[in-house]
Amino acid sequence: MTDVDITIEVNGTVRRSSVPPRLTLADFLRVNCGLTGTHVVASTASVARARS
Repeated sequence: MTDVDITIEVNGTVRRSSVPPRLTLADFLRVNCGLTGTHVVASTASVARARS
């Protein structure tokens, strides 16, 4: 897949990047912005699938 160009403002700083379409916002914040305190919580849909 082709990367997607994005522009996002994080904590008052505008960041431009080219990212894979499947990259999550949490991963972008952690890896590209160095905001390692970002947490991911499983959605109820993914938890339900995992239990069945």
